[in-house]
Amino acid sequence: MQMKHRGFKDCASCQNKGGGKVRCPACGRKRPYLPYDASKEVRFWSKVDKSVECWLWTGVLYRNGYGQFGYGKGERRAHRIAWMWANGKPVPDGMELDHLCRVRRCVRPAHLEPVTHAENKKRAWKRVCKQGHELTEDNIALYIRPTGYVNRRCKACYTKLLADQKAARLARGHKKKGRPKLNREIA
Repeated sequence: MQMKHRGFKDCASCQNKGGGKVRCPACGRKRPYLPYDASKEVRFWSKVDKSVECWLWTGVLYRNGYGQFGYGKGERRAHRIAWMWANGKPVPDGMELDHLCRVRRCVRPAHLEPVTHAENKKRAWKRVCKQGHELTEDNIALYIRPTGYVNRRCKACYTKLLADQKAARLARGHKKKGRPKLNREIA
């Protein structure tokens, strides 16, 4: 026998958003739940926190951080359902939804844009390196690993890394690499 899901609301006494607990983690009272016959949209929007610019999903999350919602015979990603209901049609074939805000839990339709997989991957790349250098076309070195995976590297950081490695090698007493120079005196 399949157990029906209960969509929990905010705590009636302290307004805490505990995200699916039977009891409120703040005050310990039992949380009210939606009846079994509640519509899918009412159940869905009861799991969304609209108090900030991004509408954050407070329900169950996949391991990668995207919202999960039981819809039909299985689960679907919450942001895809929100976009589908806002636009009245499913995501076009061959397209993915890109979070313009870069927040995976966000389900606000205005923050979602259908793009190709290549464009989504391109937008997902970082814009600054760990040291804070801008990753522009001039400061990026692309290299392909033997496995075919493409890596991006900050040229400024890589140049500094090579200089530090060379200085450490010289400090340990290693000789400079390269062709030996001949000491000839020209008469």
